[in-house]
Amino acid sequence: MPDPYKTGRLPGFLEQCEALVKAKPPAAIGAVAVGPWTIAMLLRNPEMMLLDTFEDPQFIHDLMRIATDFSKTWGDAIVKTGIGLSYSEPTASISLISPDNYREFIAPYHKELVEHFKAKKVGVTTHICGTTYPIYEDLIACGFTTVSFDLDQQSDPALHVDQLTRFMEVSKGRAVAIGNVDATKFEKTTREEMEADVRRCIDAAARHSGFILSTSCEIPPRSNPEIVKWFMDAAHDFGRYERVLG
Repeated sequence: MPDPYKTGRLPGFLEQCEALVKAKPPAAIGAVAVGPWTIAMLLRNPEMMLLDTFEDPQFIHDLMRIATDFSKTWGDAIVKTGIGLSYSEPTASISLISPDNYREFIAPYHKELVEHFKAKKVGVTTHICGTTYPIYEDLIACGFTTVSFDLDQQSDPALHVDQLTRFMEVSKGRAVAIGNVDATKFEKTTREEMEADVRRCIDAAARHSGFILSTSCEIPPRSNPEIVKWFMDAAHDFGRYERVLG
């Protein structure tokens, strides 16, 4: 089992978390850890892992046991720095696996992970890339306090927000939604397009429950600072309480 304080780049990651907390920036800060299913897939190989769901399901459970135990240990070390905790599970997307796969091989371990930190009074966020709406109820049942949405790349931009709308219909205030302005647009877009993306997200989700406007995923390293400012300006313009609740 890797030691968060000795193995590879893990100590350096924790040092950065501590430095951010010490700096006290004027914003919420959090760290993103890789979730157990994605760790397992990286260890095994995604193609082989999908074959295992038919040929050797017990092997998957054995591997998930190891990955989940590490995720707890690693998460404990991150939480000790005082920073927020999120688990990224890009390979848990229903664009890659089936809802039944999620329920059998992932949900029990996600629930265990969430309950581990709930006992420590720490809320856990998850981010899953691609399509997620077929497992919204399952994610909520696992106990995640917040769910971050990527874009369904097979749909047109007008349907991106549909994932938010569906989540609001399913969650009924049981979890906070995060998302999902197209991250790729932070490299190149117009101000009007950015404003339209922000407005659609806010109009789809803000009225119904807690909502955190955010990008669909990490913004690219070459993002244009001016476009980031457009995003923030639009958030302030369209996210005003009197507009949302009026």
